[in-house]
Amino acid sequence: MNRHHLYLISDSTGETVQNISRACTVQFENVEIVEHLWPMVRSQRALEIVLEDVEVDPGLVLYTLVDHGLASVLEDFCTRRSLTCISVIDPFIKIMANYFGTTSRDLPGRQHELDEEYFERIEAINYVMQHDDGQQATNLEEADVVLVGVSRTSKTPTSIYLANRGIKASNIPIVPGQKLPDSLFASDCPLIVGLTEDPRRLVDIRRSRMRQSLGDTETAYTDIEEVKKEVKNARRLFGKHDWPVIDVTRRSIEETAAAIIRLVHERERRYGVGSDRQTVRSTQQNVHVVDPPALTRSGAPPLILASGSGTRAAMLKQAGLTFETMPAAVDEAAVKDSLRSEGATPEQIADTLAEMKALRIAHKTASVYPGALVLGADQVLDIDGEILDKPVDRNTAAAHLRRLSGSRHDLVSAAVILKNGERIWGRSDCASLVARPLSDKFIDTYLETIGDRALNSVGAYQLEGLGSHLFSGVYGDFFTILGLPLLPLLDFLRSHGTIMS
Repeated sequence: MNRHHLYLISDSTGETVQNISRACTVQFENVEIVEHLWPMVRSQRALEIVLEDVEVDPGLVLYTLVDHGLASVLEDFCTRRSLTCISVIDPFIKIMANYFGTTSRDLPGRQHELDEEYFERIEAINYVMQHDDGQQATNLEEADVVLVGVSRTSKTPTSIYLANRGIKASNIPIVPGQKLPDSLFASDCPLIVGLTEDPRRLVDIRRSRMRQSLGDTETAYTDIEEVKKEVKNARRLFGKHDWPVIDVTRRSIEETAAAIIRLVHERERRYGVGSDRQTVRSTQQNVHVVDPPALTRSGAPPLILASGSGTRAAMLKQAGLTFETMPAAVDEAAVKDSLRSEGATPEQIADTLAEMKALRIAHKTASVYPGALVLGADQVLDIDGEILDKPVDRNTAAAHLRRLSGSRHDLVSAAVILKNGERIWGRSDCASLVARPLSDKFIDTYLETIGDRALNSVGAYQLEGLGSHLFSGVYGDFFTILGLPLLPLLDFLRSHGTIMS
C-alpha cells in the first residue's frame, strides 16, 4: 500500500481544509494517508514549527491561510523543495471578490465568531440534550424537527449532528407497549420525520449494545421476528400521519442529517419561516374530479384513488365509478429495499406499498372527506426472484426490456381500501407474461416510439398498446396486468353498498 503524508494547515480550527481533504482522499483505494493537521497557524513562529514537520516527512500541502504574508512564506518553502502546495479557499475568495466588486477582509476564523448564529447552535445543542430519547416531550413546538423511530435507528447522533448545524431536534423512541406522547400529534407540532432501518441490521446493533452490559442475553429486543413487527408497525404509523420517512440502513449520520436539513428547508420555503408550522396544504390540490356516472349509489361514501396512475384512473372511470384521484408521495424504493432485505414476497411488498399510499391520503383527507373509502394500489414485477422498479430513464427502460427478453415474469397487483384510517379490504392477484426474444434494434425502436410512457410502468411497457408486440404468451387477469385487481374490487364495492349490485 502506498504511504503519503498530507499536511493540512489552517489559521482557524482546520475544519474546512480537513473536510475538503477527506472528501477527496476517500476516492482513492490502496493509499495510506498520514494526516498532519496544524490548526490556529496565525504567526510566523507557528508557521516555522509546521515547516519543520514538513521538512522531516515531505508531502502534499493543503492550506487555508487568509494572511497573504504567511501564505507566501509557505508557498516559497514548498516551491524550493518541489512540493505541491494548494490554497483550498483562495480561488473562491478571488472569484467572489470579483463577482461582488469588493475586496475580502482577510480575517482568519470569521466563520467561528461568537455571533448570533453561534449562539443559535449552542441553544440547539442544549435543546437536544434536554429532549433526547423522549425527554421533556411537552414542548415539542419549540423544535425545528422531531425524529421518531424504533430503538437504534440513530436518532440521538443525528439530533446532535443537526444541533451543530443550528437545528433544534428532538427525538422520540417507538417502544412496544408504550404510548407515544400526545404532544407528538398536537396541531402545533413541527416537522416530524420517521427513521427506519433494516431489521437484521437493527438486531446486529442491538446485540452488540447488549453484550457490552448484559453479555449474550437474548430477549424480544433482539428477536428478529419481534424487530420485524416493530419496524412494520413504525412504518404504518409514519404512513398514517403522512410523516416523511428516511431509511438509515445505508446512510451515514451526515447523509441522514443532510436529507433532514433538506426537508426542513423545503418546509420553510413552502410555508415561510415563522409561519404556522402546521399550515395544511389544501387537500384539493392535484385532485382530479371525474364526472359522476350512474353506477355509483346516491349517498355512498366518497371513493378516493390514492394513486397518480392514469391507467388505474381510466379503469375505474370506464367501470362507471365516481371517484377522486390524489397521488400519494411514498419513497417506494426505500420501502422495497427494506422489505426485500427482510425476505418479503412480491405479494407482501405490493400489499404494504398499497396500504402505505392509502394511509397517507386517508390522513390528509380525514377532515375533508369523513368516512371516505381510500383506495391504494401498487404493482411489483418479479423475474426469477429479482424485483424490477420503474425505470428512471430510457437507458434503464432498455435494460429492463433486455432482462425480460425471452423470459417469463410475474406481475403482482395489490389494492387496499381504508375507511377512517382502518383497513377494511385488501386483495393481491398475480399474472404471468412470457416475453419473446427481443433484439436491441427492436428495443430501441420501441422505446423511441413510446417515449416517456416507458417510464410509467415497472416493466417499461403497456400491454394495452404497443407493448403487446413484446410477448408470446400472457397468463392471468388482464386488469391485474394493468395494475389493479378490478373485478375483486368491484365485488367489494357492491357488497359495501358503494355501487349498484
